[in-house]
Amino acid sequence: MLEIRSLLSFCDSRHLIRVFSLLLSVSLLLLLDILLIIEASRLWGSYLVMAVIAGAGLLLLALAMNTVSRLNNQLRRKIRKGTYPGREFAGIGGVIVAAVLFLYPGAVTNLLGLLLLLPPFRQIIGRLVIRSQQQKLQETYEYLKMQEFSHSM
Repeated sequence: MLEIRSLLSFCDSRHLIRVFSLLLSVSLLLLLDILLIIEASRLWGSYLVMAVIAGAGLLLLALAMNTVSRLNNQLRRKIRKGTYPGREFAGIGGVIVAAVLFLYPGAVTNLLGLLLLLPPFRQIIGRLVIRSQQQKLQETYEYLKMQEFSHSM
């Protein structure tokens, strides 16, 4: 269900400009990928190019899943210590963006996603992703704390 804040944000011209800029950036990124796929297909054949792109995307997606698993383990350790896992929340947010990029076929999206798996870039993008969700993340932290406490009893 949409919150009233979400609905009201569509009346804000600055918000709309940010949304459309993001959509335009994604569109240009996908067009660049299409161009690279066409040119690579001319050089090496379309079946080989598609196989390489699909294989790379699957391998990178597996790497992203492994990274989320490691971050989740770090998150749980911090919760057991009673420390708010802000870096881990941001890291998971960054990896989710990387995983979405891996789902789009193409070399450029795979390279950008791989770049986002690197911790400094993952943190930057992750903080942008979770910035508006701080209250919900605090509630999630409290819930996970109670869950860890109940498992230890």
